[in-house]
Amino acid sequence: TQWSMLCLQNVSNIYRKNAFSRLLRGVQEFAVTDSTTVRPRNANDKIDLLPLERSLHVFEEQIDFSLEATVPDPIPFEDKLRSMLESHKDFVVSAEQHSMGHNLLSEVAELTVIGESANRLDTEQEREQEQEQQKEIKTKREQQIEVEKFVEREYSRNEERPTPWPVRMLGTHPASLKFNTGVNEHPFYSLSEFKLLHQDSLSFPDSMMISRNYFNPQWGGLRRIKNVIAVMEWAPSTDGEQCRLYTADEHIQKSQINQDQEAALQKMHTLLSFHNGSDGRLTLDGLREAVIAATNHRVSDEQLEQLMSEFCEQKDLGLSCSELQSLLVSGRLRPEHKGRFWVAVSLAEAETLRRLVHVRTTKPLVSGSSCEMALHVSMQGSDTGKLLDTSSSWKGKSTGSTLHESSLAHGLFRFYDGDMHYHRATLTKLVRALQRASRHQREQFFLTTISARRRMERKWQETPLATVFTITDEYMALKQRAQAAFVRQAVQMQGLSAWEAFMVFDADSNARLTPAELYGALKWLKVPDLTAEDVVDFFELADSNRDGMIEYQEYMQLMEEPETQEAQGDTEEEEEDQEETARDLPPKIEPYGADELREIMVRRKRVELDRLREDHAKQQALQYELDLKLYKEELLASSRRAGGSNPRVYHPGIDENVLEVYGELHKQHRMVEFSFYANQHPLRTFASGKNKYVPILIDEVRKNLQPLKCKQGHSMSRADHWGWCKVCNDNYHLLHIGCFKCWYFACNRCSKAHEEEQVRERSDPNGKSTFLLCEGGCELTLHVPPRDTEQGAKGATHVEGRFSVTIEMKLNTLPAAGQLAAMVRFSTPDIAQSRRLHKASIYMDDRGVLGTHESLASMHAAHAESKTSGEEGAKSRSSKAVGGPEWKEVTVLGVEPGTQLKSERWTVVTICVDVNEASLSVFVDGRLSRTEQNIDIRDFALGQKIMVLGGGKAAQAKGGALRRVFLHDYFAETEAAAIYHACASANAAVGGKLQRIQACWRGRKARKQLVADGFTIGKPTMPKQAQGNENEEDEEEEVE
Repeated sequence: TQWSMLCLQNVSNIYRKNAFSRLLRGVQEFAVTDSTTVRPRNANDKIDLLPLERSLHVFEEQIDFSLEATVPDPIPFEDKLRSMLESHKDFVVSAEQHSMGHNLLSEVAELTVIGESANRLDTEQEREQEQEQQKEIKTKREQQIEVEKFVEREYSRNEERPTPWPVRMLGTHPASLKFNTGVNEHPFYSLSEFKLLHQDSLSFPDSMMISRNYFNPQWGGLRRIKNVIAVMEWAPSTDGEQCRLYTADEHIQKSQINQDQEAALQKMHTLLSFHNGSDGRLTLDGLREAVIAATNHRVSDEQLEQLMSEFCEQKDLGLSCSELQSLLVSGRLRPEHKGRFWVAVSLAEAETLRRLVHVRTTKPLVSGSSCEMALHVSMQGSDTGKLLDTSSSWKGKSTGSTLHESSLAHGLFRFYDGDMHYHRATLTKLVRALQRASRHQREQFFLTTISARRRMERKWQETPLATVFTITDEYMALKQRAQAAFVRQAVQMQGLSAWEAFMVFDADSNARLTPAELYGALKWLKVPDLTAEDVVDFFELADSNRDGMIEYQEYMQLMEEPETQEAQGDTEEEEEDQEETARDLPPKIEPYGADELREIMVRRKRVELDRLREDHAKQQALQYELDLKLYKEELLASSRRAGGSNPRVYHPGIDENVLEVYGELHKQHRMVEFSFYANQHPLRTFASGKNKYVPILIDEVRKNLQPLKCKQGHSMSRADHWGWCKVCNDNYHLLHIGCFKCWYFACNRCSKAHEEEQVRERSDPNGKSTFLLCEGGCELTLHVPPRDTEQGAKGATHVEGRFSVTIEMKLNTLPAAGQLAAMVRFSTPDIAQSRRLHKASIYMDDRGVLGTHESLASMHAAHAESKTSGEEGAKSRSSKAVGGPEWKEVTVLGVEPGTQLKSERWTVVTICVDVNEASLSVFVDGRLSRTEQNIDIRDFALGQKIMVLGGGKAAQAKGGALRRVFLHDYFAETEAAAIYHACASANAAVGGKLQRIQACWRGRKARKQLVADGFTIGKPTMPKQAQGNENEEDEEEEVE
């Protein structure tokens, strides 16, 4: 910590000061060999008697890269400081220094003893906080993986095969074709019309287009977007008026300036004309700064003279604000062509177009047309791309496009492609080209398009792209650049360098500028018409990392000229002259207006937070609606597949034949089935741990294996003699089985390999009825279909707050004694409520009892109290499960006997929730296990997702096997038995066993009856006591 570093520094200073003094006195001894020229030592001065070489070694710090074999034991901090003093005791020469060291050690020892207990508590709290943070980070990563898997699974490529189009379309303007035919059949369309499914488009310049083979707006479903690699520069016609530069009047018609933009432009003109003008007009120097602010490029003096003569009525006086506005909107600084387009094409189209260019080297691209084209390669980090090939008329010369429109087109396609790093000049063009859309619309379009690409998640706030999403329009950017230009010129006029000005502005010498220090500096520089709002605007421009302070690096970036960005070139020279110029610096400038600036910044922050809060709420609502629409599209698409959709929604009035199997109430209510018996996850199902699909009859894979047969199909018998194996043709060894008719023998290895091949084939889940086996730590998240996906279910009824969930499952193991296993969670985790972040809705204890966390805890407390008081609260008996460990069935108060869950057995659990009555009922295999009242309804608020085999802490996910999960829109108390019988009869691992058990039971009853009747059919007559014993025995066997 910082305190520890200060203690180390204080202790080392005690002896290092003396060593440094000895070095200063004896510096000549290192260079002079003649002892007569060396200054004589003073025997009474203890510092002169210190060894010179050891004084130098005091400042050495050893660097050791060796690693110890074991983790070293931590050394107490007090012992470390004491060892430092003892190892340099010769350099502690005075009693005052000894006392200082003793006081330091005493203070450290005292503070160490006081802080030991607090450190233990803080360490435990920090460990718990770190674990919670790691859990949250893991959850966020899993959610990102879940979204990525979902997008990957539902990504469609249907109808994406390239569609050929005639070459003559290159000579046809898209707008004219649409106007003439009424139907746009052109292979290119405007980029402003591009949008993803259920998303909004963004306004781009009219020259930006996209090919239908690159992305067709008629494609349905979820789509990924290809990277923009090939860009075609295209002119449908190069004749006269068809391809020319826009006139000034045409530029003015496209430019509409509002009141706020006029105010920003007026402020820019005032700032630039203060030092570079007269009577409120811009001279050539002021015009040069205005052009640099608008284009980020320098212009020659001849070009400035031409602009001045073209737009200034009184050239001697300078450029007025209205004349500057006319210059900016005239297109003179940013020339663009009419009839020239930039098209993003697919790679297949680019390959064909380049072949066309090479074939038509001496002929026009289209007969009877003057169309021209050029192919460019769009590259990240490049503002103009790379020219790949051109048509014949543009061959060997420029395509005729201006530098502005070329860099603008490639910059916009890079923005569409999800790039986040641009040069400052390109950012200026992007802000101007996209200013018709709001900052929120730009951000939403960028985020939605980049989410449809295979890109790693990055924060645009930390990249240069943040300028596009934070600056409203080009006039606000011009105002901010004019402020920076004014400060640069004012500092130069004061005769100060950038570093010197920073030292003067920094009143408290902490290498940072506060808003008040900036306000004082701007007033000292005499900024005209300066207001507190202007200071805050300028401060927000400079504070790029948004930490509330302007650091030196941010200050230097502000002082750079936009084009060169080479202000760091003089840094070394400034540092060399630092000591000389420091004496001549003006006095520190006092901060000004701290309270006023704080009020403005707080007000803006509140407005920004309110806007962000409102945007976040709107974004969540839109995202929720979008998610519902996308899920509806997925369910509709999956319903057309073989086997139907998964999850499958059963609608009353449509699926009555199916619903009748699960009970009478299903005819009036909806039911959703999540199935795992087809070797495939339901839509949007996410598993957080290891899981795999296993055939339902996995326990019987080694039963009834077919023995190896000879080539004639004869059965082979045991043969124990030496010979050649006909299967593997191996060496002479002992044979295991053989056919004596065909004299065909096989060794033991081949016989076992034949059996293992059958086991592997039976264990393969493909094409078989399966279940999902989840290991410990794995929990499933199921996405509930929205109710608006129902089709034709007009007669369906739904009672809000009442629902049921049925799970067909098999537990791997019961939790250890005193522990709980998380089973189901209905409510969605809320990050804001960290206490409820890892709490499930339903748990299971070590006795197989299901319930809420509170009820199970109270049951265990009551059980412990009854044991301590000597009361017999439970009785148990032991038996052995087939193939499983010994288990105990405990009769618990409040739980029906025989309804506890057991490991390694298929069980159907139905959980009925009534949120309105705050009640809960649990059914196990169709029998009521227990009920609860006054449950916490926050844990049972059915959300958009359900978590099964988990929902609590990671250690509480014990795993298990799942076959089906049902969600019912009603309280299924009366239908629990029907649901159980329907699930059990459809489960091959349970249904067949039930049939065999029933057949054996009927046969046993029949045999008993025949024996009792003396082989005559009829009802036996037995004593009442015998009948009672027989009935009790039958009941016990029925339970078994």
